[in-house]
Amino acid sequence: MSFENLQISKLTDDGKAAQVAISPDGRYLAYAVRGAPESGLRLRHVDTRSDVPILLPDSDRQSFLGLTFSPDGNFIYYVQSSKKIAIYNYLFKVPVLGGAPLLLGKLADTAVTFSPDGQRFAYTQGSGDRNIIEVHIANADGTADRSLATILDGASDFQPGPAWSPDGKTIAVPVLLRGEKVRL
Repeated sequence: MSFENLQISKLTDDGKAAQVAISPDGRYLAYAVRGAPESGLRLRHVDTRSDVPILLPDSDRQSFLGLTFSPDGNFIYYVQSSKKIAIYNYLFKVPVLGGAPLLLGKLADTAVTFSPDGQRFAYTQGSGDRNIIEVHIANADGTADRSLATILDGASDFQPGPAWSPDGKTIAVPVLLRGEKVRL
């Protein structure tokens, strides 16, 4: 890949965009708008620079984390915290063209990463009071969620999120360890 033809352009001019994901075909961007009456999720068509709301603000929820397009580009997966209990994050997916979000799980702390076949995803969740990070795996529809590995002494406030290898054999998880104990 050559960077000679790389183009950089602003997503917005108001400084309210947070989190961004690029669709698998590169035609769309999903992004969160923060701190504004129009906050929520928006979809931008890259070529025309037109924006449409996907998800309007929710009075019970606050900041968005980890936006990820599904491999087929039909859904956007995201994590959102609760205003009532800010330490609880919920994993949702919403159709790209808008619609009702579907709750997939509770206590997700990172963006999802998909298996090469797109049938499963992985994410992490931390437990600060126990100093552990759990790596979870679930079907793309959120069913069959289970803990795959537990990382002891992991800093729950540092979770960039996992990455699933293209061959499907490895899930890499960056972790900041508080001590030296690791058990997988």
